[in-house]
Order: sequence, then structure tokens, then C-alpha cells
Amino acid sequence: MKKRFAAIFLTVLLLVVTALPVMAAPKRAPRHAAARVVERLAIESVKYSRKSEKLEVEFNSKVQYSKHLRVVVKDSRGNVLKTGKIDRDSDDIEFRISGLKRGRTYTVVVYGVRVRGSDGDFVSVSKKFDI
Repeated sequence: MKKRFAAIFLTVLLLVVTALPVMAAPKRAPRHAAARVVERLAIESVKYSRKSEKLEVEFNSKVQYSKHLRVVVKDSRGNVLKTGKIDRDSDDIEFRISGLKRGRTYTVVVYGVRVRGSDGDFVSVSKKFDI
């Protein structure tokens, strides 16, 4: 009886010890979930043409625009500058703006964009830039 109990005990102990690494291993995301990683949307660059008074805002990926797309440009004091009609492209926007001065820092905020193909909410992105 003691030998049989010892054999059962050792068998159970062996099963528990071999199962511990599997139980302690972190759960992996399913393979299809890795394919759905969405990159974070950001403004890659801001370029100003003094000659045409146009500001071009380029995103880090192709984007989709909300029907309520809005752009705000502020100076370092928080004053909002008037912007013109927004021309949209798959990865950038361009609009007229006057009153930008050399040597100053501005912030552009774009409201109502998301990465193209994502089903997430439309967001706002911003970037500081110097003239």
C-alpha cells in the first residue's frame, strides 16, 4: 500500500511540475491579432511656403478624414490664426494661412483624422513648428 501511494504521489507531482511552466507562461495574442496592430497617427512634418502662404501638414501614414475636419494654428501665446480652405490628400493637408512670422514657434492641431483602414475613433493630432 505504501509503494502504491508513493507511486501515485510521484506521478501527480511529476504532472504538476511539468505543467507549471505552461500555466505560468504568458498568454500570447492570436496570430490574427498581430496583423491588426494599428500604428499611432502623428504629424510627420509641417512645411510653410512664404511665397504662396500655404502650410502643408504631412502625416506619418495614409489617413481618413472626418466630415468635421478642422485645423487650428496657434502662436506661442495661444492666439488662434485664421486658416483658409483645407485641401486634403491621402497623407497630408494643405491650407492658406497668413500672419506667420520668422523666428516664431507655432502649434498646428488637426481634429478629425484617423489611420486609413482603422475602425477607431477620429482623433486630433498636433505638432509644434518654427518658421
